[in-house]
Amino acid sequence: MPSTTLIDLNTIASITLFLTTIVVAHSANQHQQFYPTVVHLVSSKISRIVLICDLILAIIYFGKLLKNIFFGTLRMYEEEVIWEKGYFTLIETCLALTIFREELTSRMLTVLGICLFMKIFHWISELRVKHIESLPNTSLSTFIRLYICLIVLIGVDCYFIYNFILHYLKEGATVRVLFLSDFVVMGITSLSVIIRLTFHAINLSKQDEEGTGGWEGRDVSIFYLDISSEILQSFTYLSFFLIIMSKYGLPFHLIRNIYIAVNNVKKRVMDLINYRRIAINLDRRFPDATQQDLDEYDGVCVVCREDMRINTTQNPIKKLPCGHMFHAKCLRGCLERAQECPTCRRPIDVLLSEQEHREHHSSNNNTPTTTPTANNTTNISPTITLPQSFNLSTSVNIDNNLLLQQQQIQQLLLSSSTTIPNLINNNNFTELQKVMSDMYIRYLESMRDNITITLEQLKQLNENNND
Repeated sequence: MPSTTLIDLNTIASITLFLTTIVVAHSANQHQQFYPTVVHLVSSKISRIVLICDLILAIIYFGKLLKNIFFGTLRMYEEEVIWEKGYFTLIETCLALTIFREELTSRMLTVLGICLFMKIFHWISELRVKHIESLPNTSLSTFIRLYICLIVLIGVDCYFIYNFILHYLKEGATVRVLFLSDFVVMGITSLSVIIRLTFHAINLSKQDEEGTGGWEGRDVSIFYLDISSEILQSFTYLSFFLIIMSKYGLPFHLIRNIYIAVNNVKKRVMDLINYRRIAINLDRRFPDATQQDLDEYDGVCVVCREDMRINTTQNPIKKLPCGHMFHAKCLRGCLERAQECPTCRRPIDVLLSEQEHREHHSSNNNTPTTTPTANNTTNISPTITLPQSFNLSTSVNIDNNLLLQQQQIQQLLLSSSTTIPNLINNNNFTELQKVMSDMYIRYLESMRDNITITLEQLKQLNENNND
């Protein structure tokens, strides 16, 4: 947590400890004996509030101790994600308690606190495993601490799942169904995280001393693991949604989780389809880098950190439309997880569409302009030569409204409005070409006359000013 939060927490702890001392001293002074003093502390409302605050602070400091043992110092990103998820979880829990408000007891509130406590460590474990996957090396102590933490989390999840399932089979849907759904989802998450950590360990074990190489199938394995986890979580949310709705009504607290889970499954499936579509034609869509491209590049693949000096047939170097280059195996592994460039993060579909547009545009520019004739042949459009007397002075800025009068434009359009459609209907393209050329020449001649008149007016105006 941030330093300001630590100061606030320590301040609150000091105030709570001071109030606890006053309450205990007052109760002991009033009753003089141990048992009456304990009874008074438990029965008095003020004493109970102070003792509950002490219990909450003890749980917080115990969680910080476990956090330091298993994870050490949290990164700023991890803290932000935990606070964000904790905020939404607290809101969803308050909505869920409105459904089961008649069944709430002190025991269920204790289970609720344990559930929230466990969720925080599940979030930290998932974020930490994803973080160490991006690191080139991971110490053995980090693996041991993460494995111990995940095994403990899975054991606690299984314990509560087993007890809540037995209770559901005996008494049906009660408030324990709420906690059963949470612990099932947490069990799926912790199981997928420990499998993901195992994949990372296998990948590191297959790397050489320089940190190159590794397990080629890790990315695709993680991809399918994520899909399986999202599907199981979606199925869990939907199942408990139907169970709670059948007895208590619409569970609003599960709507957001169902939407996120289903949306994630949809996204994963679309990523799988896009990856299959891109990977099938990987060699055809992305050309091999030339030796000149490799000489101009920095010579290092950003994925595997290996040199890219020479293009080999076993692992060719591919060049993306954005200009970045990677080994074919590295690129395939990155596309299995996300269909975007590993360097600039631009979507592959966008890059391919831009490349096709450039190729289409260049092919159109290289194709000569042709017009069809009556004999279904093509002739190059004729070149129109301007009269020699047409001379445009570039030293004078002339308004476009003076260059072409509106009446002359109307005359040109009226003269051709009946001729051109008839020629098109009769497929007389030769005459159409002549009419269009004649219109263009007349248009240029009118422009010449207007420019000449304008230049004479400007010259006369200049002479009058000199006089």
